[in-house]
Amino acid sequence: MRRAAVVLFVALAVVGCGTARFDATSEDSAKASIERLSAGMTKEQKEELAKDVMAVVFVDGMKQVFKNGLTPGKKPEFSKTEMFRSIHGLTAAEIHAKAEQVRNDMAERMKSK
Repeated sequence: MRRAAVVLFVALAVVGCGTARFDATSEDSAKASIERLSAGMTKEQKEELAKDVMAVVFVDGMKQVFKNGLTPGKKPEFSKTEMFRSIHGLTAAEIHAKAEQVRNDMAERMKSK
């Protein structure tokens, strides 16, 4: 029984370590994260990941702008770490799911108008 528990623990640790997650703690870590997340992907999958990241980041950025308010004549500014905060810690699959939710929400809003 104890051996089975140890084997299960090691298997879960290996699986958990093998999943790349987006790290938005610095600009360099964000760049490295994109490389890790897209490693082994086809060109089409890399393009889809880029679209997913931009969909989530854009919508979350707009929410932040409206939350903080706009100052006439001043462009809103975000650091890259702030910009990617909403996908920090997510896997490529989780980013895709979040992007799909964003797209679905936007489509629903367009239908209701």
